[in-house]
Amino acid sequence: AAAQQLHEAFLSRGIKPLGMVGYNRFTLDIQPKADELITLDPRIVIAISTSSPTVKLINRFLEHGHFGTKFIGID
Repeated sequence: AAAQQLHEAFLSRGIKPLGMVGYNRFTLDIQPKADELITLDPRIVIAISTSSPTVKLINRFLEHGHFGTKFIGID
């Protein structure tokens, strides 16, 4: 619900996100979803998750050379 509300807030301000992905919160296997985001080449990623999955997400981006991507975390 938080992701959908954030998405709607962006749209109401004329900002169209490149994409949104979710992952199974009962697993820490975020690699496939991280790879989906990486293909979009985002400049900013807003992570609505706890610390461990966010760290894995950031590490995956760094492994692929996305050093300029900014991350915002909402826990």
